[in-house]
Amino acid sequence: MRTQHSYKLYKYQNPFVSEVSLCRFLETLTNHTLGLSAPSTFNDPFDCQYAIPSGYANAPRVQEAIKSTNDAFFRVGCLTEAFDDRLMWSHYGDSYRGVCVEYDVSDFSTVQAECHFAPVIYGKERPKILQRIISGQNKVSPLTPEEKLSMTRALFTKDDAWKYGREWRIVKMNQFSKSPKHFPLTMPITAVYLGPACSGNLTSRNINPDDFKKYVTAILDICEKNGITLQTLKLHPTYYRLELGQRLV
Repeated sequence: MRTQHSYKLYKYQNPFVSEVSLCRFLETLTNHTLGLSAPSTFNDPFDCQYAIPSGYANAPRVQEAIKSTNDAFFRVGCLTEAFDDRLMWSHYGDSYRGVCVEYDVSDFSTVQAECHFAPVIYGKERPKILQRIISGQNKVSPLTPEEKLSMTRALFTKDDAWKYGREWRIVKMNQFSKSPKHFPLTMPITAVYLGPACSGNLTSRNINPDDFKKYVTAILDICEKNGITLQTLKLHPTYYRLELGQRLV
């Protein structure tokens, strides 16, 4: 008898920074979605950038062309391999005040979702840029499907300084030039982990305490209705690691 394995990947974030973020997070849980973003919204200026030929006179123009071309054709979702990574909690979980969402990618179909899905490659050199981008010819005639596929190399390549993130990416190719910076992709959510300092949002954020409690109640209700585990994390009393705390749902 064949055993079916379950493969999980994770997304760190802090929805408690504003009421807008909280509302978006409730929609994420309700609809089981992963947000894909325009590459220009990423926090690393090297991310999704190509190597420009040495000595090229108009490098800033080329970098801007790369940025606008990426935003016009791609939306990218970022996931990682562990829910208890301390650096990820510090850098992306808002110093342990946020959450980590668990996605089940066991049955994820790149064909059905019309996207590419692969682990990030870490290195010291950026992929080479298409000559058409340098010359500006991409504005004269659209990129071919083969050229778009070639451009995804930079979307799956990052500086090896980030390799601790053990990142996976989902890249969707389309014509996004007139679309919002974010695109929701349907993907099953199986758990939400609350950071050890999550309760600190009540005092450190500009959110009305009554509204905060209302949103927390809504998160509990949605998780219960949708079969999503809601689990707290806590600091281990002896070692530098996190451990499971109270399960709320």
